[in-house]
Amino acid sequence: MSEKITIGIHSASWTEHSRRVLQGLLNYIEEFPNIQVRDFRFSSNDPNLVGNPPWTGKVDGAIVAAGRNPGITTWIRRGKVPVVMASADLIDSGFVSVYTDVHSVGRLAASHLTEAGFENIAFVGYQKSDGSKRRRDGLADELAKRGIKLKALALKEIPVDSVEDEREISDSTVEKVQQLLDKSPKPLAVVALNDVVAEFIAKVAREMGISIPDELGVLGVGDSERARMADPPISSVQTPGVEIGYRCASLLHSMILGNSPKETVFEIPAEKVTARRSTTGWKRAAITDIDRAVNYIRDHACDGIRLKDVASA
Repeated sequence: MSEKITIGIHSASWTEHSRRVLQGLLNYIEEFPNIQVRDFRFSSNDPNLVGNPPWTGKVDGAIVAAGRNPGITTWIRRGKVPVVMASADLIDSGFVSVYTDVHSVGRLAASHLTEAGFENIAFVGYQKSDGSKRRRDGLADELAKRGIKLKALALKEIPVDSVEDEREISDSTVEKVQQLLDKSPKPLAVVALNDVVAEFIAKVAREMGISIPDELGVLGVGDSERARMADPPISSVQTPGVEIGYRCASLLHSMILGNSPKETVFEIPAEKVTARRSTTGWKRAAITDIDRAVNYIRDHACDGIRLKDVASA
């Protein structure tokens, strides 16, 4: 019988990403009965990173999702076990990192929004996140291929996806978003860093009397329950959190057994856009080959349709 292995997971308990990463980890250990999981997810941040990580002396390795806080890399290393990051903010720190491929997010977002008819597109991200900057650049690259220049806004603060953290966003941050929405040509589409930021953008727009999606389209990232419950429901790029968790577990398992990977960065492609009313109104956008074929046949029913025309629609 194989020796028992304990893997810890440390991430924000309230986020959709954290829940999906945990699911991927649990999927992996179903294949390895000798692996057990210790849950070190947190319900509030410790910005001072006091003491040792909570998994110290309790696990053989840890999966961690963390942002770029001062001292974070030193704090993580004090745990003295192999670590795999389920995020992109510390990829230059030497940690093995698994995260969503930014170009796949940009490609899906650009395709969805241009198909929905948007030619003016902006990105709203977070100043303190390297992952936000990479996501912005990935979107800019994909839009440039379509002849569209991306406008970008990086906020000093963003809403937190937590029922335990109800802090208000400052007036200055709200004003920056208002200026972006007010001064940009319409119709405008905003791609947000995540679904919580997308919901915030939609709220500001409603308070300004801006019509969604006629004047403003809003696209989130994460395809969370928050996106479905928003007013209006928010279209969102579905990210591969479960696969990220599974890959993190696989890599960490190998590292615990003494097999270090040759690479430290692993990018997993985003899967699809879930279209909702924030970009398409009450009519769902054509986002699959079948949708495009049906729309082409409907629009050209009286014109004489050839199979190759439908195939290239």
